[in-house]
Amino acid sequence: MIPEDFELYEKPEISVIKVNADAIGYLVTAYSASDNKEESDFILALLQRHSEFLLDTSNKIFLSERLHIKTVK
Repeated sequence: MIPEDFELYEKPEISVIKVNADAIGYLVTAYSASDNKEESDFILALLQRHSEFLLDTSNKIFLSERLHIKTVK
């Protein structure tokens, strides 16, 4: 018999990436629905900050796992 309640352990870094990836998705939706230039610029700035954070965090995780992968620009 399989227990009904069990916990899945997830590294904190992975949780942070998931939350910020979700935030990016919501910001993209808000950006596409916005008709106001000031609001769009503000949302775009938030998108850039979340994207930079996500890339930096991902890079740190790769390096901590000794996966020396670099971003191609």
